[in-house]
Amino acid sequence: MANLRSATEYHIGAGDNERALEIAQSPPRIPVGERGQLGDVMSRALEIAPEGSSAKGLLLANYGWIAGIEEIDYQASERSFQEALQIARENRDGYCCSGYWPRPHR
Repeated sequence: MANLRSATEYHIGAGDNERALEIAQSPPRIPVGERGQLGDVMSRALEIAPEGSSAKGLLLANYGWIAGIEEIDYQASERSFQEALQIARENRDGYCCSGYWPRPHR
């Protein structure tokens, strides 16, 4: 987590936004029972991500997870996931555009 934070911040500071976004899109690997405290890093990466880009969608999904699990901010989490899903649909990324959506059992 410290490496993700320091590498992202370094590349943003150096003006290498493309590399910063690549790093920030890495899935957060947070050990069970610990807090990664990556919300601020994800927020900074979201600020530089191009609007409507697949990178922004992935960052929003990661931020949604962090907001819900670590920050206990379910409204921010829901907003982030909804925006990520919208971007994925528009860009035809992932399962959401394949026509296959698992349905909950009833």
